[in-house]
Amino acid sequence: MARTFEAQSLISIPRLNGAGAYALGVAIVTAAEKKSLSQPIAVALKKVSAATDALGKALGARPAPAGSGAEARSADLAEDNAWAGLSE
Repeated sequence: MARTFEAQSLISIPRLNGAGAYALGVAIVTAAEKKSLSQPIAVALKKVSAATDALGKALGARPAPAGSGAEARSADLAEDNAWAGLSE
């Protein structure tokens, strides 16, 4: 049996980083808490909630980036100027 694919029937899954995945998990859990869910969906929601909590803890355990945004911008500008000087 041959299968045909149409562009309209394909689902594009977004690429996420850790923070994006955490935000998506929180949004799903928050939206689902307002609904009456069937048993299988409620079980799946508990798993999503636990995974989201674990991801949040893992993200919170990362060290904060050093320096402020102004310091980072100044360093980036100095680096950009240095690279630009090489091409002159």
